[in-house]
Amino acid sequence: MTTDDTDYPPELRDLSPGEFRSLHAKLTLVGIAITKSKPRGKELVLEAYERFRTSRTLPPGVPLVAFLAQVMRSIHSHRAESKAPERRPRCQST
Repeated sequence: MTTDDTDYPPELRDLSPGEFRSLHAKLTLVGIAITKSKPRGKELVLEAYERFRTSRTLPPGVPLVAFLAQVMRSIHSHRAESKAPERRPRCQST
């Protein structure tokens, strides 16, 4: 992140380039582990950043990587729940 990215929360904006790369690498691994897919894992990381930028607040004392990983798990869980009705009829029709 660069220091002029005022749209981003200070917790992201204030990271050095090396710290941001490290955070991004860790979150990418978490995303791949959650989704079992590299492209979907990367998409999940980007969506977590977007949610953090627009609607989530880092609670005091919570590590940034842990917080964003939980945001990613929450997004993935909600996606799976919303697709459950689509999957049920196929499973029950056999």
